[in-house]
Amino acid sequence: MQGNRIKEVMDAMGWSNSDLYRAIMSKGQTVSRQAIGKWLSGATENIKAEYFFAIEDLTGFSARWLVEGKLPKRREQQVTTMIGIFEKLSSAHQSACLASGQALLNLQDAKEG
Repeated sequence: MQGNRIKEVMDAMGWSNSDLYRAIMSKGQTVSRQAIGKWLSGATENIKAEYFFAIEDLTGFSARWLVEGKLPKRREQQVTTMIGIFEKLSSAHQSACLASGQALLNLQDAKEG
């Protein structure tokens, strides 16, 4: 079933097997084209979690959905974009971003409470 969900992601993204291979490799994961073929055919039952996380990072499709079939299937595009931006920030800027986000949540809670 995981192979079917990976294929669904590939179809949604317009990706071929080679595109998926290049995308996973771009996230620093090592995988062979043959392994991807085995995933899609269902010949591999124990796909490493790192591959699902890479697919999630690249596409917004939930790793939990890919592994277990549990909804929601996909994050909102804005969330995926925000995570991509956040990951490019330095550690200091990530900390500042998190502090700003927490301050905004506190303001929102105060207005709602």
